[in-house]
Amino acid sequence: ESFAKVIQSSRALYTRNILRDLTDELTTTEYYEVQNILASKPQKTGEQQVFDYPVARAYAKRLNAAVNYKVMNWPATDEAAIQQVITEIPNQQVWQLTKLAYQKEYSVNLEDELNEDLGVFDFDWKEMIKKKPLK
Repeated sequence: ESFAKVIQSSRALYTRNILRDLTDELTTTEYYEVQNILASKPQKTGEQQVFDYPVARAYAKRLNAAVNYKVMNWPATDEAAIQQVITEIPNQQVWQLTKLAYQKEYSVNLEDELNEDLGVFDFDWKEMIKKKPLK
């Protein structure tokens, strides 16, 4: 709802389509990251987020985009994006649901992917998860 207002305002102010501008200015990975962020956010300020499978799937998609990031067509890992997603996951229960969604969507274990892509000198994602409340 809020993003729909942004689209309308952009069209009124600049007579341009903001979605077309985003697709022109962002890489495909960045564009999908923006879309997944919008999908996983509450609709209104103060609205309680419901953490169900579609939300976990949105987190899984964002993590997959970060793990399979490309820089000039070379494989890379967007560590900042991974850290941001893990920061946004509110508790260990949602983390477990996100792992299940990742396995279902990509047929790969999320924790294995993170272990392979993040080196020993990167942030400690496991510790971030451990510090989260159970529910």
